[in-house]
Amino acid sequence: MMTSSDIVTRPPFQIGYVFPRATTGEAFMLSIGAGAFTRFDDAPVHSQTLNGAPMECRQNLAFGFLGDLNIELVEPIDGENIYTQFLAENPEGGLHHIAWKVDNMDEAMAAMRNAGLNEVQTGRFGAGTRFAYYDARAPLGHYLELLYFDADTQALFDTLKTGG
Repeated sequence: MMTSSDIVTRPPFQIGYVFPRATTGEAFMLSIGAGAFTRFDDAPVHSQTLNGAPMECRQNLAFGFLGDLNIELVEPIDGENIYTQFLAENPEGGLHHIAWKVDNMDEAMAAMRNAGLNEVQTGRFGAGTRFAYYDARAPLGHYLELLYFDADTQALFDTLKTGG
């Protein structure tokens, strides 16, 4: 049986930031050595939930790499979600989440729930890629995210990492 420790004791895959304009974070990350960012305007995210209820929201996403660490920049466009809630509390933006890739999303989600973490937002990208955010703001100041990549998304991120 998988535990939350099995997930978070591995190196994280991603650090995510939320900004009113993603270019704010992109300019800084480039200045400290990140590779080029690839932007997905009105990213094709679907099947989203907020606190267990279906919801609709839209966001621009940009991805780059600092070595092996993926940097995600989120710019909310429309709808209520944890990104807009974050900006309401942090109008300038900032660190939003740390994410780990997992091989079995259902087992990983159960492990996080068993650790007492509240699932606050979930969604899908493409055919089989899934994500889930857990609220760790009280002890850590940010969310924890689980990521499961289907083969197409993995290939996309492999290309992004090599600057393609």
